[in-house]
Amino acid sequence: MAKPQNSGSVKMDRKKRKSRILELAKKRITGIESFAPELNFGNNKSLQNYKNLTQKVETAIKIYNQKMAEKNQAKQDLDLIQKELAGLNTEMLAGIKAVYGRDSKEYEKLGGTPYSKRKNRKGK
Repeated sequence: MAKPQNSGSVKMDRKKRKSRILELAKKRITGIESFAPELNFGNNKSLQNYKNLTQKVETAIKIYNQKMAEKNQAKQDLDLIQKELAGLNTEMLAGIKAVYGRDSKEYEKLGGTPYSKRKNRKGK
């Protein structure tokens, strides 16, 4: 069975963050507003405090998601230039091999394995 090929899309490291707790709070606020818009149990348990804290969480999630998007973009940028550098590494070694030969000390200094030092593969 053949592996599915990558369609060229880039995998995101992290998905946008959502909050079930935030969604629940919004539903409860809407419900409370419908029958007791001035609700206040005291001790920071008021509808207004509930709304304020819900807004703080919503803002924090937006900031978090923005930073994750920036992180993901930075990672994609880094991956792309590393891939470009890897290609240039190979091309530079190939250029030295073409100019100095595959058995040269220059080729070996750059990390190439001289042809004369390669191990012979034995057949099965």
